Amino acid sequence: MKKLINKWTGFNYLMGLIIVMDEKQYCLALSTFSGLGSVRINKLIRHFSDFSSIWNAGEEELRKVDGIDSLAKKIVKQREKFDIDKLLSSLYKSKIKYITLNDHKYPEHLKNIYNPPPVLFYKGELNFDIPAISIIGSRRSTTYGKKAAEKIAYQLADRGITVISGMARGIDTCAHIGALKAKGRTIAVLDVIYPPENKDLFQEIQEKGMVISEYPTGVEPLPQNFPQRNRIISGLGLGVLVVEAAERSGSLITADLALEQGREIF
Repeated sequence: MKKLINKWTGFNYLMGLIIVMDEKQYCLALSTFSGLGSVRINKLIRHFSDFSSIWNAGEEELRKVDGIDSLAKKIVKQREKFDIDKLLSSLYKSKIKYITLNDHKYPEHLKNIYNPPPVLFYKGELNFDIPAISIIGSRRSTTYGKKAAEKIAYQLADRGITVISGMARGIDTCAHIGALKAKGRTIAVLDVIYPPENKDLFQEIQEKGMVISEYPTGVEPLPQNFPQRNRIISGLGLGVLVVEAAERSGSLITADLALEQGREIF
């Protein structure tokens, strides 16, 4: 039977049953809308206070929000076609879980940064209570840099500190490997499994730590997406260690983000 979604109430009508989307699912749904990134969603939440109000808002109400005017009609159209059951089923089949900004398990450090991701998708054990340090650096790192990253990550993990990185080539990969060798905990923040040779590392991290992203099923690893990911890498930890980095690089951009977030830089 064809499923119809009431654009005002967020109810799903299927075979006579009514399924009501809850606040968490409204947030999840909005995070998948084209044109609605974390900046605009955070503007909407500041204006409407909760996600259900955003979902139920009419086109004219949406136009009142700064930066949303040209998107209001598009949001309403996407809302009409949205299928929460299809999305939840897709996440379930991929064994992906999620938490939202209002969830009590959402990491406090990340919640307090500018433009926090409304939704975090993850695989692995959800635990942000352990102190963490982010280790970042060049993809084209030297042999010395790789050894240093792995050794420092090993020593941190051996002392019960979570190691956070982005699973990129070079320093990131070595940081994750060092933490795993110490039988410690590591968190990979990424958009997709990238580079391809890290597929086995991705599997090991989700079994012994956690892989997180603000995207449900991944996006292309485009350069413009890395700053978005980097604010999570710097925001999750107590500080950021830069092992090696070019003068103009994503690593130093992450260091700048960390300073803006009030984190220690090493």
